[in-house]
Amino acid sequence: MWIGIDDTDSIQGGCTTYVATEVIKELGKEYDLIGYPRLVRLNPNIPWKTRGNGAIALHFGYGYGKKFEVGCIGKKIYAYSHGKNIDAKEVFDVVASIIEKNAYMDDERTNPAFVICSRKPPYSFYKKVVRSIASIEEAKSIAKKCYYKAYKNGRGIIGSVAAISWKPYDRTYELLTYGKEKWVDENSVIKMDKRSRSCFDNYD
Repeated sequence: MWIGIDDTDSIQGGCTTYVATEVIKELGKEYDLIGYPRLVRLNPNIPWKTRGNGAIALHFGYGYGKKFEVGCIGKKIYAYSHGKNIDAKEVFDVVASIIEKNAYMDDERTNPAFVICSRKPPYSFYKKVVRSIASIEEAKSIAKKCYYKAYKNGRGIIGSVAAISWKPYDRTYELLTYGKEKWVDENSVIKMDKRSRSCFDNYD
């Protein structure tokens, strides 16, 4: 069972990856994470993005096969290489509750959504979303075979479907940490952004 989540954050704060950690903590009490959690980057030039235009995909099931550590959320988090399907209906209300608690609903630019699918949507949809612009109607047409909930204008459904449909032909890894204090010096990021020739969008 795949869960795609997008557009829960805002310029003022929040982070969809943080929402993902809350989903992992809650669903991990009963189910297993299958493979690594996925932070999928989409078209960086979309005018409606809140910050980095990333969406999340999580794969849950009853795990079997190789077990490996993927992170730590108070305790070590493990995933399995394979998993047996679970019923999407069993987790729908749990995921909805986590998003409704953590999403920045008051921000007019924040339009969350989540999608729960037993099968991955076509990879072609991800390719379109990362290279151009897809419509809410296109995403809903694909999501009609899944369970989903879209809040406000529903734009988050595009990234939610695209995150699930991504295939890991090419990947990198990100280490994310959360804390009460900001420990990265702002000026150092600006300096790095000016010097770097191999990456972009470091300072928003």
